[in-house]
Amino acid sequence: MKRRRTLVVWLAVGAATIAAASPSARHRKRKPTPPIPTTMPSSPSAKRHTWLPRRDLLRVLDAGPAAFLQRVDVKPWRSGGRFSGWEVVTIEIPGEIVPRDVVLSVNGLSLERPEQFQAIWDSLRRAPRLEIKTLRDGKPLALILELVD
Repeated sequence: MKRRRTLVVWLAVGAATIAAASPSARHRKRKPTPPIPTTMPSSPSAKRHTWLPRRDLLRVLDAGPAAFLQRVDVKPWRSGGRFSGWEVVTIEIPGEIVPRDVVLSVNGLSLERPEQFQAIWDSLRRAPRLEIKTLRDGKPLALILELVD
């Protein structure tokens, strides 16, 4: 069960960070998508928008969850003595998720049970976006990656 939880977090972490590392994000050969705001509002629940080519996400999904596990380390994070999310300890992929971020949910699904992992994994091939709710330095941050074809 711990391994499946780790898989879910890796899925979230890998998809969020692949936008910065993907060749197609760095070298666009097609018409660029309209800009998405990247500034964070000053509200307590900040949002950061970016985009990710769907083909890059599909490449990650096709590689399988084991590929993620080799590049990130997470540990359970508790709030008030109760499991609340996964804290990223180390990550080898540059991008939106950084060490000490706490991943709380992916596309509205919490990361507590193995069936949630499977639901998230299965939904990403068709999802219009990837929304990862995190805590960064104790403050809520929603990372929103629009998936573009």
